[in-house]
Amino acid sequence: MSSIPNTKTALVVGDSGAGKSFLINLLVGKNACYSANSRQSVTKDCQLASVLGDNGVEFEFIDTPGINDTEMENSKVQERLWEFGHFAPDGLNAIIVVIPRGRFNKAVHDDLVAMEEFFSDRIWKHS
Repeated sequence: MSSIPNTKTALVVGDSGAGKSFLINLLVGKNACYSANSRQSVTKDCQLASVLGDNGVEFEFIDTPGINDTEMENSKVQERLWEFGHFAPDGLNAIIVVIPRGRFNKAVHDDLVAMEEFFSDRIWKHS
């Protein structure tokens, strides 16, 4: 995991069905995370996918359950989100916020506010 000096770790967060798992699969070039073309929740627990870059740097992406999960209460989602620490004991290099295609609307704004409340305003130093 992240104890290798040439490793960069990113937490991937966003609403349920936004495409977090799909994006990770695209970035690592394989089906590392289960993904479905649906607005319904798919990811229930944090999971790690990685790829070795041409420059010798390993890029790790932590897939997370969606904010506003369609099948779990928010308190359970928050509990599961904290599992990312098991995959990033040395901390994060980035937080990737996945926003569904379309306009930036009140629902997206509310999701970002919820993320800030969950992680504290320090989230924006990594996103």
